Amino acid sequence: MSSNYTARVPLVTGYVEKNNLKHVFRVAQKVEADNFLKQHVVEIHQSVNGAIALRLRQCNFVVNLGSLKLLDKKINNLKAFYKKSLKEKTLDKYSKVNLQFDNQVVCTKT
Repeated sequence: MSSNYTARVPLVTGYVEKNNLKHVFRVAQKVEADNFLKQHVVEIHQSVNGAIALRLRQCNFVVNLGSLKLLDKKINNLKAFYKKSLKEKTLDKYSKVNLQFDNQVVCTKT
């Protein structure tokens, strides 16, 4: 461990058991491989039913991915939403961002 470097790794929370980590592992691999996700994702949460949610650095909202079906498409939708909201300075106005639906980003305002 270096006193000069701190690795950015997401915290894993929720329903996590030794035999129930394949979804979390798949999302963690995506986070590690993608510069945007690596910079912004601070938490990966798995619910009892296996649905995945993310928390982002400097954002007050939860990103609900749901199942990992069409994960790449959901990540692309998240990036587009984040960049547009960042440009419009509206990121702090949301409490939930739901990516569970095909071709949609459904947001809940605070």
